[in-house]
Amino acid sequence: MKSTLEESLEILSGLGLVLTLQRRAILKFLHEQQGHWTAEAIYGELRPRYGSLSRATVYKTLELLCEAGELQCLRLRKDVMHYDTFTGPHHHFLCEQCGAIIDIPMECPIKASGRIEGHRVDRCIAYFAGVCEACL
Repeated sequence: MKSTLEESLEILSGLGLVLTLQRRAILKFLHEQQGHWTAEAIYGELRPRYGSLSRATVYKTLELLCEAGELQCLRLRKDVMHYDTFTGPHHHFLCEQCGAIIDIPMECPIKASGRIEGHRVDRCIAYFAGVCEACL
């Protein structure tokens, strides 16, 4: 995440959300556990410690963090959304055997030019798929 925990809390507060214990727990978790998370995985990790945590709170909080630019939303498979805590320029590699998502540190060369055949490019979302080193 590009902001500190305190800054992320301020962002949510600025969106008019009450900073409940559950929302604070979600933010703290994301700041401490960098990676590519699903809402269900976050819910599964936090639910035992926060019995009143609802799936709706997890999904809504993640959605708002994506809108605010604090998370990157990734739909690498049609059935699940992943939330990437690293929002800087990079691509992804999806292992089709184990499902691992690996960051590829490179910026899209097309985005650097800002144009494709007269169209303005604002962002580039690309991923590679194959078999990761561990599965090979």
